[in-house]
Amino acid sequence: MTTENLETAADLVARLGTPPNDIAEGWLDDARTHIASYSATTFDASDPVWEQLFIDESGRLYLPNDSASPDTPKSEISDTDAAEQDAIKPALATIPDFETEPEERSQGSDVRTDHDKPRNLKRFAVPGIAIGIIAVAIAAYTLRGSFDDQSPQSTAMSTPDKSTDAASSADSASNVFDTRSARKPSTRPFDQDVSAETLETVMDTAEMPNTDVIPRDANVDTSLLGVSLDSFLPPSISNVVDDDTPSTAGSNDSIEGSPSPTPEILDGSNTPTSEIASVDIAADDSELSDDEMLDDAEEQQTQSISSSEPQTTSVSLPKAPTKSRTELPPTVLIFANESRLENLQFEFPDDSPLRLQTDSSDNEWKITEASDGTPLARIEMQPGDDETESGLTFRWLAEAADSRSSDAIINGRLRTDAGDIIHLRSQLDAAPIPLNLQRRDEKLKWNLSGPIVAKSTRLSVSVDVPEDVAIEWIEEIDGGSPRSTRGIAILTLKDSPDASALVVRMDIRTSGSLSMRVRYGGRLGPTMPWQWTDAKTIRSTLDAVTAQLQAADEQLLMLDTAISRAEKLRARRQEVSLEMQRDRIEEAVRGGTAMAKRLAELDQLVALLDADAKITSELNVHWPDGSIQTLLSLR
Repeated sequence: MTTENLETAADLVARLGTPPNDIAEGWLDDARTHIASYSATTFDASDPVWEQLFIDESGRLYLPNDSASPDTPKSEISDTDAAEQDAIKPALATIPDFETEPEERSQGSDVRTDHDKPRNLKRFAVPGIAIGIIAVAIAAYTLRGSFDDQSPQSTAMSTPDKSTDAASSADSASNVFDTRSARKPSTRPFDQDVSAETLETVMDTAEMPNTDVIPRDANVDTSLLGVSLDSFLPPSISNVVDDDTPSTAGSNDSIEGSPSPTPEILDGSNTPTSEIASVDIAADDSELSDDEMLDDAEEQQTQSISSSEPQTTSVSLPKAPTKSRTELPPTVLIFANESRLENLQFEFPDDSPLRLQTDSSDNEWKITEASDGTPLARIEMQPGDDETESGLTFRWLAEAADSRSSDAIINGRLRTDAGDIIHLRSQLDAAPIPLNLQRRDEKLKWNLSGPIVAKSTRLSVSVDVPEDVAIEWIEEIDGGSPRSTRGIAILTLKDSPDASALVVRMDIRTSGSLSMRVRYGGRLGPTMPWQWTDAKTIRSTLDAVTAQLQAADEQLLMLDTAISRAEKLRARRQEVSLEMQRDRIEEAVRGGTAMAKRLAELDQLVALLDADAKITSELNVHWPDGSIQTLLSLR
């Protein structure tokens, strides 16, 4: 066995480090077998003996010019040869002694050993062996011709599998040192020149153990910053091994049958970065009408609360009768009072088509239309008894079913001569909107029990964020236009104001209900496009990019190993090709690392918002006297 392509144990230790205990013990056994004076029982990497011993293809130590194989001690070889000679001698006695010419004897073997001395055996053995070799050659040629006829495209030689039981049972932790692993058959053609080797032939020669190299179809993103948060993976992909990668004529394009060391994470799309779909977060929304927005919205729970203003009461009136619902609702108590009311006023925040008229009897009033005096509802003072409380009561009249002004009654208020105020609609309270990005598009609504007076109603919306988050309004909500308004706020980490950012867009409509559409977007930098997104998409994209970077690191390790092997075999062209592949992956890793950092910032921002961020709002009516009536509070 030659040592031209073998590596010494010292070289392997210098390259990979100290071997595991099981491999070290095997090396010690082999060293004691080959070197009689060696008796060490513990492995010492600095021992000069490891510079003399080479590692063969099976992973055993090999001493040059040593006739003993790694598996058989010298003493056993000597004993075996002696036994074989003793067994041959009785057989020689049965062979008759034939005289031959001197020139025939001169054509015998030039190398003589002790057990070759019997001339009778030599006379028959040499011609017999020659005839046998010729016969085997003829048979092999015939069989090969027959095989070639059946498989004309089979031109590759196969190297026998040299895996051993010891290698198959080795622990996975020692695989970096275990060079006895099985090698797949070589695919080198019969007439292929050694200089035409490619990466797979460099890594799969008979002199070197096989390692799975990077397949040509392993994709690594080389423009990872062109990412769309709306998709799970970056859309702009290019192969690390392109068609223009330098290759040698006659080499195979790929390693057939070589499994990919990592799962395919990126797709094969070649969409340019400039074509990434972006959204205009400030674009006019005409896709949904007010009615459609209300139909799609999810109604939120509200509760009536008492007014915090002194001498102020908010009540909830029953629904007015309609043409389809003519049954009158029951009378309700709107203000508890035991004393007689001398005067009662009906007020509105602006001009109203309704009037309050005193009835013929004391302590009775009617709410009528200002245009024709049609009565819509009756308010009267009722004395209390054991079952009911005395005070002002309200009840609808049948004429209200045919009037369009009935819904406007709840916008008014009653004022007594004692200064008490009774708002004819309840004050509602609801939970704020959590800023957790659970959904990228939320449609919410709160029932106000009736329309609003737009000119006198004001809407306030605020986004409460933690101290570590900065907020910038690029379009503030117009509180004076509650019927239809919107607001857009950008959220960033205070430590990284020019890096990743989230955007919150709120579209608000107010009629008989307050509806709000909340959408979330994200971008990886000031020059990057906005994409509608949510917490799950950001997290899954970050996980995908992280996995891709891990896969690239593994590929770089394999490429470094392949480059080292190509350099050792002096396959310069293959070495240059592999170095180009490595440079491309390293460039992709740099871009991917930058993108992973931006995604991590977004993920951190989402976590901060999820912990302590919310949207609060108030819908108020501003009265001419300066008082404020709260219709809805999200706090």
